[in-house]
Amino acid sequence: DRIIHRVEKSYTDVAFIYLDVEKNPWAKEKYAPGILPTLVFYDKKGNEVTRKTGYMKERAIRELLDELRTQ
Repeated sequence: DRIIHRVEKSYTDVAFIYLDVEKNPWAKEKYAPGILPTLVFYDKKGNEVTRKTGYMKERAIRELLDELRTQ
């Protein structure tokens, strides 16, 4: 998704990992059992913090990342 790639360039301290669920069916079961796209956010220790399903506007993704940075 082009939006995520634009956001990724601005957040160099955040790791972005992409899983193609068509090539990795196990990933769909584990990370996105319902709606695609699904964005899963983890803290530095690898704990899931939040999960967002469906399309998100760039501004909403940036606001969420900024909020998560302050936690």
